[in-house]
Amino acid sequence: MINTKGFRKLLSFLGPGFLITVGFVDPGNWATNIESGSRFGYSLLWVITLSTVMLMVVQHMAAKLGIATGKSLAVNIREHFPKGISALIGVTVVLACVATDVAELLGGAIGFQLLLGFPLYLGALLTVLLEVFLIVGQRYHKLERIIIGFLGIITLCYVAELVIVKPDWGGCHFFVLHSKA
Repeated sequence: MINTKGFRKLLSFLGPGFLITVGFVDPGNWATNIESGSRFGYSLLWVITLSTVMLMVVQHMAAKLGIATGKSLAVNIREHFPKGISALIGVTVVLACVATDVAELLGGAIGFQLLLGFPLYLGALLTVLLEVFLIVGQRYHKLERIIIGFLGIITLCYVAELVIVKPDWGGCHFFVLHSKA
């Protein structure tokens, strides 16, 4: 018999992890990875590995800092860096958030267009309304369940894609750098 209480506790810790995972499977990442793979094959796989490791280290350190101080990374930066550097980091973060949100907004609009035939402007509007509803409504547990469902669908799509494409696994020379003579 499965201990449901322990399983629920495990899921409560995994929920935020699943939310972070969404950053890896958005349409922009898919398009970039597919384009890079079609042009360069496996020769850039080391870039994905290195960037993923760097991302895990930074997120781990930010989480530990938040647990230790009880403050977010942004608050810690503001409190411990000079105003000019804090402002520069803040502007950089805001620009990165805007760029990311625009990509997500466009991805949602394209998704509504592909799945339901909606015009892009209507898909973008629906995406914004869904974002605002879910964030303002503070329904994070419900949002986690929705995202886990979407991640499950995306995982099945990845597996189906691998079956359809039949990649050449033998052609993967992971950390070998090739030079053309």
